[in-house]
Amino acid sequence: MKNIGYLILALALLLSQNACKDEFQLNAPWKDIPVVYGMINRTDTAYYIRVEKVFINPEGDINEIAQNPDSIYYPEDAITVFLIDLESGTKKQLQRVDGNLEGYPRESGPFADQPNYLYKLKASLLPLDENAPLGLSIERQGNLDDVTAEATVLGEISPSGLIDGSQVTFKYDQQNSFRWTSGTEARIFDVEMHIHYDEWEAGHSQDAVSKTLVWTMARGVAHSGSSSTTVIKVDGIDFYTTLASSLEAKPTTLRQFTGMDLIVIGAGQAIEEYINITQANTGITASQDIPTYTNIEGGLGLFSSISKGGVFGLQLSSTSLDLLKNGEYTADLNFQ
Repeated sequence: MKNIGYLILALALLLSQNACKDEFQLNAPWKDIPVVYGMINRTDTAYYIRVEKVFINPEGDINEIAQNPDSIYYPEDAITVFLIDLESGTKKQLQRVDGNLEGYPRESGPFADQPNYLYKLKASLLPLDENAPLGLSIERQGNLDDVTAEATVLGEISPSGLIDGSQVTFKYDQQNSFRWTSGTEARIFDVEMHIHYDEWEAGHSQDAVSKTLVWTMARGVAHSGSSSTTVIKVDGIDFYTTLASSLEAKPTTLRQFTGMDLIVIGAGQAIEEYINITQANTGITASQDIPTYTNIEGGLGLFSSISKGGVFGLQLSSTSLDLLKNGEYTADLNFQ
């Protein structure tokens, strides 16, 4: 459930639009409306689902209300959350946990960030096969209908043409092609290069700190039709300009390139449909009124699957190392 760039940002927009409503008539009856977010990766050690609720309050400051955890979370005994392997019928209950204590802190914003309630299931309790149908069920107290959703579990994403430790050459005047294979259930992708380097102050190499810069090479890449292979092309100069715009150039700060990881993250059909709807309604001629997209029956939100693949320990060729150290864009970054 970690951040996957553009895909996650799109979901954050959806949740921020729907987690509270202040447009209702003052005499409108209250209605229980869950807001659900879940992106299941079969290779994770645990699955997490976020369940919140729409709140309506005709009086008071809506921003203050949003900072009250009781306004956005259900009482622990009000709902029960299940994941279901729809092929075998295996049904497992998730337990409520504080995401802040699980390594998933909630960013500060309009909604309360402490506590940060999530519903968790250890993956070992419900192993998932790729392309298997997966169900979500939320049972509510008070004779309310169950809230349900379905998704297809994504299979492996495998970058091709590179292996761990391969050399990569980025030139100012050339494009690089990056490709990967996936099942057709993966519909949209983000592609990142994680650039690793050591940094220290002159005369203090013993105090070098290892750092990573995430270069998002492509966002929202659509699956290539019926083919199992998807390809992007990246201008080689972008490698250097990204470093130049992201790192501070100081005469006393020295750096050493140590390697790169190519990471491809894919998401399922529900995420693709939400992003396409959003993009179609934000152009110059659009209404700017983004329609609510949801695949949650009886609620709002998104339930889908993600997958991630990569090649690791990539190295720069001697040509690229020379451009990194002496080229016009990065010479003042002091790579050694």
